Amino acid sequence: MKTRAFAACLLFLLMAFAVHGQEHSSDGGWTRFTSEKGRLSVLVPGAPSENVETKDSPQGPYTTNMFSLSADNRFYMVAWVDYDPNFNFGVQAELNANRDNFVKGFNARLTGATRQITLEGNPGIEFTAERDDAFVKSRVYVVGKRPYMILGISKNPNDSEIDRFLSSLEVRR
Repeated sequence: MKTRAFAACLLFLLMAFAVHGQEHSSDGGWTRFTSEKGRLSVLVPGAPSENVETKDSPQGPYTTNMFSLSADNRFYMVAWVDYDPNFNFGVQAELNANRDNFVKGFNARLTGATRQITLEGNPGIEFTAERDDAFVKSRVYVVGKRPYMILGISKNPNDSEIDRFLSSLEVRR
């Protein structure tokens, strides 16, 4: 199931990024978006759109939940996967698979070392990637049995708005 998790939403992500400059936040203000179902909150510069997709796999069904928005020539996304309760995975393998599947699906290349991080004691990784027209910064965490991915895409590799978004993620068990 190496292509699991966020690979199901890559087509949506690619379509959204293709038009990412067409939507803008109305007042430039940021608000805290909360998903009770996702047990998360994050600062965003507008109202994100929801995309939910359930797929079958040899390990059982899984559901990918994604919230994304385009604003001011940037793309923001936070997502998580709910696996079949009987499916067990290795945490580091899951983190790396999510990174690798995203980079491959976005036709990007990693631009530096993957950094080990934590979120409220939960393991994660941070990585950067790029392709000719965009720079990506992403963090992937595993909280309990649920992987989360948060990412921002920009034309600027050192975009402080993307950093603001990534660092605002709060997750509870």
